[in-house]
Amino acid sequence: MSYGRLKGGFEVLEKVGEGGFAEVYKVRRVSDGRVFALKVPKSGVDRGYLGRVLGVHRKLLNVEHPNIVRVYEVGAGEEPYILLEYIDPSSNLGGVVGRRKVELEEAARIVYDVMKALVFARQVLDIKAHMDLCPSNIFVVEGTAKVSDFDSAYWADISYSSFRTHFDYAPPDASEEALQDERFLETYDAFALGVIFLELVEGRRGLRARILASREELLEKLPIPLRAALRRMVDPVYTGRISVAEAIPFFEDYLEATNYKVQVVRLVVEYLDLLENLRWKMRKEGAKLSARELEELKALEGTVERAVQALKSEGGGVDALIADARLKMDALRGKLHK
Repeated sequence: MSYGRLKGGFEVLEKVGEGGFAEVYKVRRVSDGRVFALKVPKSGVDRGYLGRVLGVHRKLLNVEHPNIVRVYEVGAGEEPYILLEYIDPSSNLGGVVGRRKVELEEAARIVYDVMKALVFARQVLDIKAHMDLCPSNIFVVEGTAKVSDFDSAYWADISYSSFRTHFDYAPPDASEEALQDERFLETYDAFALGVIFLELVEGRRGLRARILASREELLEKLPIPLRAALRRMVDPVYTGRISVAEAIPFFEDYLEATNYKVQVVRLVVEYLDLLENLRWKMRKEGAKLSARELEELKALEGTVERAVQALKSEGGGVDALIADARLKMDALRGKLHK
């Protein structure tokens, strides 16, 4: 297909990708100028596989989920196609893995976003497993991860035996026994995400074999919730693995703690800023804090210290301590600006 050519009401701008199943083009719709990604299956694709791919994308038609690349049209017949949300290729995670180390929190948020997409797909759309999770099928747009390419997905409307017929690749850790077990497929997405997560934080590709051989070396430096999740997501024995839905709570615990950390750091900065302003006012006016104000400042100091200690010990009540400290600071600021 030459660039600039019209195809079904679309002007082809450029080719942006190609896989074993299809070619992907950036196109502009002639009627309104909107830009999309047009996925065109290659000639000679197995008809059964083609039908399955078009079927799963019909399930995704017009689904609005922040972590799933949107599907706008699915065309069958002599010239099948899939019209998708266009995302700049520079946002593809495939361009990140192996080029740099990704901060732990950023990697956790990317994987958590993908997990939310997969749980939604399973619970709402009956898509049981994506089955082809890799960095090149994940985009990160303004800090939000989006999953694409459900071509190999296993979904409820097809039998497991039919899916196995068209399951044309076998992961390195998949014995024939594993592939006969539907539970393997339910946990395979979690395994793939575990590999992606570790490749992101390590800044290296091709860690699958090392993970299967000596995962503890890679996990020992992770925070407790992530270590607990990854240990079971990438268990060398597939029967010991957990599913995406079972892994999500561990990532939520970690990200919640990270959010508390950010809030407590901001709280300490605000507290120090308040102290500096109080000192400046006292120097300027030659005044001293009253006994009541000193008591309030001492109480604030104690609250900030308890919030820091609660965070260090991973104890509860951080929310309440932060809220209490902010109330105390607001009261002191009010007096400061009188």
